[in-house]
Amino acid sequence: MDFIQRTRRFSPALADHLQQVAQQTLDFSGLHPLDHSRHNHVHLWKLEYEADLHPEINLQYRVDCARFVQQSWTEQLKFHPKGAYLFYLYEDLAPTVSVVRETEYEFPYAGTPVFVEDMAGVMRLYVGRSWKAQFKGNRLDRHVLEQLEKHQGSLTRTAQHLNLSIAELRRWIEQLQLTAEVNALRKHFYRRSLQLKTEWELPLTYRIYHKRIQRD
Repeated sequence: MDFIQRTRRFSPALADHLQQVAQQTLDFSGLHPLDHSRHNHVHLWKLEYEADLHPEINLQYRVDCARFVQQSWTEQLKFHPKGAYLFYLYEDLAPTVSVVRETEYEFPYAGTPVFVEDMAGVMRLYVGRSWKAQFKGNRLDRHVLEQLEKHQGSLTRTAQHLNLSIAELRRWIEQLQLTAEVNALRKHFYRRSLQLKTEWELPLTYRIYHKRIQRD
């Protein structure tokens, strides 16, 4: 049984989502790996959201999930120029996958990375951590937007209500892919558009796994 079939047995929604992640078009435009990562990174928040609902999502399943994405993206590299590519799995609010082309600029991310030997070194950080509990069980995307509307697009007042720092709220908005909706709300209340942190602005210290893939 392949990974998607295995997933579909307990969560068709997660299976569809992960299949879309695996099949997304990779883009290595630009000279810097950060350009590639901007196009080719995915926060696996759906995985952690579903983990609250399905005990099947344990440490081994999370590792298998990241490996599935890595293998799927590796297959796609056959349609890209020859050379070396780097697959990353790193710690963020949700485990995050990325693939870049190796260039003279070397490691693209900021902060102080702690490299781990295998994917489990990243994924075990999420075992036993409730995704929903961070927002007290509310539906995350709708709850964030409702609070922003209630507070007339104010990040400061919304963050205070949610007991978050402004930086944490900004990262939630980015991870939940709510940028367009948030900026529409802010425009309605005559506020300037929100410029979110880019995905490579990670915490100062974070765990990261990488694998070099040679495309001959």
